[in-house]
Amino acid sequence: MVDMKLLAFQAIGLACCYFFFKLIMAVPLFRKQMRRVLRLSASKKGPFYKLAVYIAGFFVRLVLRDNAYVKPTTQPKLKCSKRSSNGILVSYTYKESSKWGRDTVEIEAKEDYDETDVWKPLEIDAGAQTAALRNITPGVTVLFRSRMSNVKGASDWSPDFPVLSLQMPVDGGGAGPGYWWRQTTKSVQVVIKVPRETRGKHVDVKIGSTKLSASLKDRDPPHVFFAAVDLHKAVRPAESIWELVDEDPLFEKGQMALIITLEKLDRTFMSTDHWDRLIDKHPPIDTSLIPMTLPQEFD
Repeated sequence: MVDMKLLAFQAIGLACCYFFFKLIMAVPLFRKQMRRVLRLSASKKGPFYKLAVYIAGFFVRLVLRDNAYVKPTTQPKLKCSKRSSNGILVSYTYKESSKWGRDTVEIEAKEDYDETDVWKPLEIDAGAQTAALRNITPGVTVLFRSRMSNVKGASDWSPDFPVLSLQMPVDGGGAGPGYWWRQTTKSVQVVIKVPRETRGKHVDVKIGSTKLSASLKDRDPPHVFFAAVDLHKAVRPAESIWELVDEDPLFEKGQMALIITLEKLDRTFMSTDHWDRLIDKHPPIDTSLIPMTLPQEFD
């Protein structure tokens, strides 16, 4: 039996909504904005279009089943979005292998020095199109690879995508090929192992505002530590010095070291301002782990 009171209430409600909508549309400003909203909603970027495509795809897959899919032949493109000393976040972009099918993205990773050749599958955040690798070794190269799959099979794995994890800072610095470095708010020190018999006359150091050269003369074979390399940031050459020391805390007792002290052009006080590497394209450190305040002078 029809509830006439409920039916009358619904009719009155619909009538009120209709007259309210007509009243709103009578105002030029609201009418213009409403048409703009409807136009955007129906465009390819709007929710109505996306909803229609989703519903159409759902029914196509329901009817065609496996025939709605095509075996993928391409791989997602990877990009490093964020990295630290203990984790790396990669993002990806991809194109579906067919208009109606839905592909699954797979991403795996392993540390480059790992000789077991065991790849670790990563959990995918499909909404953000990212994958995170956590608890890694600081300062190592991590390899990533990706592919797409569906009920028809999987594509080949992509070429290895290398990402260097950040080093753990030591005295505000880190290590590079054949050298170590540390920093204060005012200076950067480069520390290099040299033979015990090294004397000042053997040392050849040239410091520019953005370049550094360092070598040992009259050696066979020649010892070249830096050949006009690009410093990460500018320094003050006139205030920068070098010295030979009998030993340094970084090395074992009795190991002679060449220490080059570079005065920063601009002092750094915040972790975001500190140097994250000595030389461009050399291994960076995780500056977020540097203490809030660095010393102003070296001990």
